[in-house]
Amino acid sequence: MIGTNSRCPLCGKETELLLATPEPIESALPPRIIVWTVIAVVILGAGLAGSLVALKQARSWVENRRPPATLPTAKAVSEPGQRVLFELNGIQVTALSVEKPRGGGMAYATGQLVNRTKDQLRSVTVVLDILDTAGQKLGVTEDSTRDLMPNGTWNFRAPLLVSQAASARVTEIRKTQ
Repeated sequence: MIGTNSRCPLCGKETELLLATPEPIESALPPRIIVWTVIAVVILGAGLAGSLVALKQARSWVENRRPPATLPTAKAVSEPGQRVLFELNGIQVTALSVEKPRGGGMAYATGQLVNRTKDQLRSVTVVLDILDTAGQKLGVTEDSTRDLMPNGTWNFRAPLLVSQAASARVTEIRKTQ
């Protein structure tokens, strides 16, 4: 009914109906608080970015300080006099050790397995007994790989889930041709 004339119910005079102009709405927050909030967000974002860069640098530094966990290459295995620790149907284990990281963490039985057969093996699993310092069996672990070529070398790394593990010995090699 805006813009029309109507009779006032109280005084009886003819009155044009108008819409009241709204008063300007002021922000509930003073501009000073908004500015300081934006500054705080920028500072926090810069701090987060700096922290991520520092974390990346620290990881790089730790990786560069960590001793390499490499085992002998296939060339070293094929040299005469290489000691075979375990052999089953043309598959040989020629290196075996226990890696325990400094400062704790997961230990691993690592070794080298060579396919001396003429066949490509679709999968190979090495099974190891976990031993304590007295040579008593504490448990069993294993590691697997796929597609081991003839005369191919595989550096296995089986997790030792027993903290008292001191050594390991190969007990079984499973293969699929």
